Amino acid sequence: MMDKLLKTLVFVLLNICCANSQTNDSLPPARYLIDSLEFSKLCKPEYRYEYFQVAGKNDKSSDQILKELKAVFVPPKDFRQSGFLTIKFIVNCHKELCCFHVFEMDETYQTIEFDAGVKAQLIAFIKTLNGWKSAEYEGKTTNYRYYLNFVIKNGEFKKVSP
Repeated sequence: MMDKLLKTLVFVLLNICCANSQTNDSLPPARYLIDSLEFSKLCKPEYRYEYFQVAGKNDKSSDQILKELKAVFVPPKDFRQSGFLTIKFIVNCHKELCCFHVFEMDETYQTIEFDAGVKAQLIAFIKTLNGWKSAEYEGKTTNYRYYLNFVIKNGEFKKVSP
């Protein structure tokens, strides 16, 4: 049990650390490049902050988010995958979500491909969540990055963080 907790903690910390690697200009790092339509949804200056740097945590607890997800999620037939499915996105200065990116790992932290329908449902679900905060940094309204990490075991959502 403690081993699983330690592995999950390492996974989350690596996501946070990797997300902080940014270029010196206003463009996102290469792995966050987005098309111009998505980029146009961002407020100036573009995003440079993580949710925890600007007190942007969603008003809902992880348990509330998980409960809401379970109430609407329709598993695909024979969905039995296990692992970690992390969805990163940006909350712009108008509290609108955009620029979704999906990161997928199995229980041994190897790259996998989760069912496309599962990923589509998760993104659609996240877009319906309310409780997003507008954020300011040094007196200016800003965009910020946020992520939700879903722990899935045999096709069942067990946990969500942060």
